[in-house]
Amino acid sequence: GYTHLTGWPDRAPVGPFGTITDSLAPRFGAAALAAALIRRDRTGQVADLDVSQVETAVWSLRRWFEANPPGTRTTARGNGDVEARPHGVYPTRGEDRWIALACWTDEQRRAVRTVLGLAGDPDDRAIAACTRDRDAAELARQLQAAGVDAHPVHDFGDLHADDQLAARGHFVEVDHPVLGRHLAERSGFRLENRPGAVARSGPTLGQHSGDLVRLH
Repeated sequence: GYTHLTGWPDRAPVGPFGTITDSLAPRFGAAALAAALIRRDRTGQVADLDVSQVETAVWSLRRWFEANPPGTRTTARGNGDVEARPHGVYPTRGEDRWIALACWTDEQRRAVRTVLGLAGDPDDRAIAACTRDRDAAELARQLQAAGVDAHPVHDFGDLHADDQLAARGHFVEVDHPVLGRHLAERSGFRLENRPGAVARSGPTLGQHSGDLVRLH
């Protein structure tokens, strides 16, 4: 599934970052658990939850199944998408700096042609030739203003300076006995009266071993 569809068609498959189904299935489980608790509170009825890790993975690939009927043979498309065109990551000014954009409608494709000054169809090569000498952040702002899904490709250094993450207080400073004062990430969601702050840094190696021994 994921590995077969990730990467480039003329290269070996590339597994996507992270343990996809290990982190995907608990999200379905958490939503199902919350729904079951709400149902219990409203109706008094309990529920058995049956959440399959493999089935959640297959469900998340539904767009691929919808675009490829039974019997269809397909492979990785690189940055391509079955519904959006263009859909990719393109070089911009600076070392290893990129911009990602996706067009889902003819209106968005016309907007890309206008912003980039393209005369013809906005294919990958034409777009890359136009973006190569442009600033990623400024170009993203222009494309967004024109209604196009676009954003600079950020590394972690960029994320620390991201205006949206700063406005949400995503990174917080914590003290660590070995690393010193450093940044940690808060939860990506907020609950009422629950700021989701990081209470402390991670423990050092064996820090709590003595406590566990004394407890037993």
